[in-house]
This record gives sequence, C-alpha cells and structure tokens, in this order.
Amino acid sequence: MRDALGGVVNIQFILIFIVLVSGYLAFSVNYTKAFRAKNKIIDVYESYEGNLKNPGAEEKISSYLKKIGYRPATQYVTAANADCDKCDCSSGLYCIQNIEVDSESALKKTYAEVTTFISIDIPIINHILPHVDFFKVKGSTKTVYVNK
Repeated sequence: MRDALGGVVNIQFILIFIVLVSGYLAFSVNYTKAFRAKNKIIDVYESYEGNLKNPGAEEKISSYLKKIGYRPATQYVTAANADCDKCDCSSGLYCIQNIEVDSESALKKTYAEVTTFISIDIPIINHILPHVDFFKVKGSTKTVYVNK
C-alpha cells in the first residue's frame, strides 16, 4: 500500500508541474502578442500623425492584429479597465487615450497612451480567481504636432 500511495503522489507532482509550465508558456505567448500589438498601434499612430480614423491606418492595424493572432476577450476592453476617463475603445481590441500637452506655439502637441489586453481563459484559474480575467500592456507614443 505504501508504494501505491507514493506513486499517486509522484503523479500529482508531475501533473502540477506540467500545468504550471503550460500556463506560464500560454501566458508568455499571449503577453508577447499584446506587446507586439501595442507597438504596431504606436508605430501606425506616429506615422499617421495621430489620425487613426484614416482607412489606411485602420487597415494596417487590423491586418497586423489578424496576422499575429491577437484576440483579447472583447468584453474586458473598456475605458474603465484601461484606467482612463476618455478612451477610444471602439475597435474592441485596444484602447487609445489622446492627451494634449500645453504649448504656446502655433502647433498643438498631443500624444497617446495605448492599452492592449491579455486575456487568460484557463478554466481552473478562472474558477480559483474569478475576478482576475485580464492583464494590461500600456505604452505611449512620441509627441505629435498638429495645427491648432
């Protein structure tokens, strides 16, 4: 009986180890996707000088997000979860908050804070920690000068 109980305990340790390593790898892959998505949105924002409503900018961002397989749980992509008052989360994939910098010149200075989300959908973890559904990756753009 002693040897049978020892074998069960060893199998449990092995299974727990496999679950932890698999969870870590899944999280790191999703974090990398969110980080790459944030960087691409920042690049497009800077190249289009803050005008993401341009069809070319929207197409570049959406095609890149499809290419890397970035799909957060869209129910979590809200301004409240991005920790900002006036965010544009209309795409359902990321949030952008435009921030104006006071300037005395004829050009208006703005920059944006971009927030992308990591969604973890592992049933065991969702059962244990029901309120920890996502993590955020934040970044900001360089200052963009726009006519007043």
